[in-house]
Amino acid sequence: ECRLRNGRTEPGDSAMGAGLVLANDARAVLTRCLFTQNQRHGLIVRDHAQARVEKCKAVHNGLAGFYCESLGQVLLAGNESANNRHGIWVRGQGPFHLEENHCHDNAKTGLRLEQAMGQVKGNRFDRNGTFGIYLSESGQPTVAQNQCDGNGVDGIRIEGDAAGLFHDTSCPRHKSPALR
Repeated sequence: ECRLRNGRTEPGDSAMGAGLVLANDARAVLTRCLFTQNQRHGLIVRDHAQARVEKCKAVHNGLAGFYCESLGQVLLAGNESANNRHGIWVRGQGPFHLEENHCHDNAKTGLRLEQAMGQVKGNRFDRNGTFGIYLSESGQPTVAQNQCDGNGVDGIRIEGDAAGLFHDTSCPRHKSPALR
């Protein structure tokens, strides 16, 4: 039940400006925390850090509410991410699991996946500026039982050589997923 806000960075230092950074071999369980008004990301999980993040909220952060680029086990479950640039941004091939999160009203994407190889199950991605789910750069996640509704451009956008296993995911107010 921590509040992590107002993380700032100097110009040219892209590693900081977050509410909380879990790095190296850190292990953490975060429950009911608030990440807000950070210059870059609300929460960063990187390197080999392992994290279980549940029932947290990330709002009004400059880039992503939750950013994950760790090779360690990461679970994001039951979180809310709103009014950031990206709700959740997962990059790299670490084992991640996203379950029952709600990403809405973010300027760009609800969920941005780059080279991602994890599980995305039972989430909602609503009213984001461009895409509910954006998958690129050879990512191959399993995406099941998600809802993408009312996003600005596409419910799901898949680009480049990315692929994945998609089932029981609906985009009621969108055309079929965009493959570009």
